[in-house]
Amino acid sequence: MKRTVLAASISLAVSGLLIAGAGSPAAAAPTARPHPPKADRNQAVKDARESIAAHPGAVRASSDDTFASASVLVDQDGTRHVHMTRAYRGLPVLGGDVVVHSAPNGAFRESTLTLKDSLSLPVTPKVGAGRAEALAQSRFQGKRARTTSKLVVDALSGTPRLAWQVTVDGTAPDQSPSHFNVLVDALTGKVGQTWNAFHTADGTGHGYQVGDVPLTTTAVSGGYQLKDGTRGNGRPVTRRT
Repeated sequence: MKRTVLAASISLAVSGLLIAGAGSPAAAAPTARPHPPKADRNQAVKDARESIAAHPGAVRASSDDTFASASVLVDQDGTRHVHMTRAYRGLPVLGGDVVVHSAPNGAFRESTLTLKDSLSLPVTPKVGAGRAEALAQSRFQGKRARTTSKLVVDALSGTPRLAWQVTVDGTAPDQSPSHFNVLVDALTGKVGQTWNAFHTADGTGHGYQVGDVPLTTTAVSGGYQLKDGTRGNGRPVTRRT
């Protein structure tokens, strides 16, 4: 049975094994605690913010950047890994996330990120939202329901640029929900990357050791969630390499 799930680059833990997403090698389940106590999370985020302030070069930060915590992972030995999203002059930065790694006592160790340099770019668009939405709609296949757009910094590849992230919601030709995203250069109108935030799963996962196993999902409004209620509510996890 094909089921629709809200997707990203994910891996799913099934029966204690990590079931890798498409194109990813399987690996052993992480030993870290993905849901540490609130007090530990708050302290980890506080330490991460202090690390960014003390080591801006390590995260390619400038005075125009702000950071918000997205998730916290604490290893069994207390080592912290805080995933932070980045905004540049108030605009979300796609591809600007950073993971701050700290020692158990909060001391900064290192950072993981893809930005090579600090951001410096204009944030006033020359292409209007209406034009960007029309370009995105022309790429959409299916029945449209609504279109929304927001200004972002596209730092996913190449030189960071100001862009419109246009989201076209609707129904795909196969009648599955579609959440189609298009990046349109806000200075030139050139269409960049596109992706659909909804993917489908056929109800079967592949275990690293046990082969094919049934994949149970949880029904939610508009589709299904990758949460397996039959195996301790296993859900997608981020694998740290």
